[in-house]
Amino acid sequence: MSYLIAFLVLIFSQVAVHANEFEEAIALQKHSSEAVLQLTPDEQKWLVDHPTIGIAYDGSLPPYSFVNEAGKIDGIAVEIMAILSKRLGVEFSVYPDSNWSSLYKAAAKRKVDMVATMVNRPDRAEWFSFTKPYLTKSLVIVTRQDNTSINNRNDLADKKVAVAKGYQYGEQVGNEFPTAKRIKVDTMLDSLKAVGQGQVDAAVIFLGTAKYLQAKNPLGNLRIAAFYDRNSANESIAVRKDWPVLVGILQKSLDSLTEGEVQKIFSKWVVDGGMPSTDAATQKLQSSAAPDSKPISNPPVEIEQQPATFSVQKAVAKPSASTIAIGKMVIILLIVLALFLLWLFLIKKQKKLQIKAKNGMMASARNLQSTHNDVKHLTIGPPIEISAEEPIAHRPDRPEYPAHEYVYYQHDCDGVFSYVSPSVTSLLG
Repeated sequence: MSYLIAFLVLIFSQVAVHANEFEEAIALQKHSSEAVLQLTPDEQKWLVDHPTIGIAYDGSLPPYSFVNEAGKIDGIAVEIMAILSKRLGVEFSVYPDSNWSSLYKAAAKRKVDMVATMVNRPDRAEWFSFTKPYLTKSLVIVTRQDNTSINNRNDLADKKVAVAKGYQYGEQVGNEFPTAKRIKVDTMLDSLKAVGQGQVDAAVIFLGTAKYLQAKNPLGNLRIAAFYDRNSANESIAVRKDWPVLVGILQKSLDSLTEGEVQKIFSKWVVDGGMPSTDAATQKLQSSAAPDSKPISNPPVEIEQQPATFSVQKAVAKPSASTIAIGKMVIILLIVLALFLLWLFLIKKQKKLQIKAKNGMMASARNLQSTHNDVKHLTIGPPIEISAEEPIAHRPDRPEYPAHEYVYYQHDCDGVFSYVSPSVTSLLG
């Protein structure tokens, strides 16, 4: 029984995962309800000595950091950094080039003091120090809603798959599924359009980007079929190697982000699809970035950021085939469990009846034994000797009847006669 219950718990947990599989809530760090930032005197002095800090953003991955229609840097990362700037009392001066290759080289040469989002890799440790990861990314597979042939990453074999040019995951798809035909497109939006128009079977894209683009564009005939690579990289703030004090300051400021601040930012960008920024600090950061809306030839490192405490709306109203199959399996298991519990109930009831009957029989046996002992006790005295010649009148303990008309006898509980009066011969001969 315990094994069955454990199995059902496992099934229910899997169903819960699949039911919310595209409502990503990555718990990289917890956020408190109140902003608490405690800096040491040395850290405070360091900020006083460095009132302006140069920061660079990758500008080609909505909604996290991208160049908007007005030619200004915008997105989730920009708003988070705006909060940190205000809380620390310093100015973040935005590096004018949002091309990843260019800003990375500039940061390595210390022309930029920090990069808002960068994956902490061993080969980068020579030039950068990193905060703890605070944002993540996930790759998903997007198909048409009427395409039921792709429900997991293994189904991409022998399929046409659209990938954005220059991204590392495009090479990953090619290496892992050599039989898949990769169709390289200029942008992730182009990959989604290719799926919607039936030019390809699927597109591999970042989850947050897919949701944002679907909210901003008429892409209603698409569904997220499965994860391709869940939480494949964690994003940190990268800081120039010779400024270790700034790493600690930024980590404390990230830890000071409140639940409400995080929810507000991600509900705006991931749920609502992005709205014009109204926060003064964000607008200041945007205005300090030089307009640069030209196409970027070298796409950035993959960035799929989502906070530890926020669940975005599911992009697909229609459940996947795997979710439906698991639901059916759970229903069958529930029926089997109900029958099994009914069987256990009947067995238990039958056992109770058997025990009750057994107890009754044992009680009867005890009563019979007690009666046997009582009878034996009553008959342990010597038999009464009755002489046939003895006048009845001389026996006041006997009824006054002719002695030859009655037979007197005595026997034990087993039916063995211990005495029979001589009058038996007169009656029976």
